[in-house]
Amino acid sequence: MIMYPPVRFDANEWFIIATGILFWLAVFWLPRRFSLTTILTICLFNLFLGQMTDFIIGKPPLDYYYYNDTIKYEYFDLLLYLVPYPAFGYFINYIYHWLGYRGWRLAGYILAGALVTTGMEWISVRFFHVFTYTGWRLLYSFLVYILVFVLNLMVFRFARQYTEKYD
Repeated sequence: MIMYPPVRFDANEWFIIATGILFWLAVFWLPRRFSLTTILTICLFNLFLGQMTDFIIGKPPLDYYYYNDTIKYEYFDLLLYLVPYPAFGYFINYIYHWLGYRGWRLAGYILAGALVTTGMEWISVRFFHVFTYTGWRLLYSFLVYILVFVLNLMVFRFARQYTEKYD
């Protein structure tokens, strides 16, 4: 796959850099709660989940949105997958593990997390033009984020169950 430099170095690139730095600074600031294998599993899962979802929904034949400046694959598209997405997945699971929600509280956590994430996407669209919708709606994102949270918690539980005892 050919990657291209950004057409303009503007708000969307700065948003990706700033959120990536802030997320990873927070990750390193938080006390470590998981094994390295669990952390790598979470990060790799979110890297591939973000990339796979964007390639399915954001590319032809669906082509509901594109990210950054053009429909071409830019360096900052890759940076988006490598930096904020894995760190965000880590936070989803860190907070879940820290709070220990079950039952209705877990459902509330998932819905609240999807709402906060949809809000972050709205900010990235409205003010920083990270995504340009060509048929996508924020409501769709909210529903996708519910699925993302559920999948993250399933992968996290799997990783903890099968890796923590070996690290």
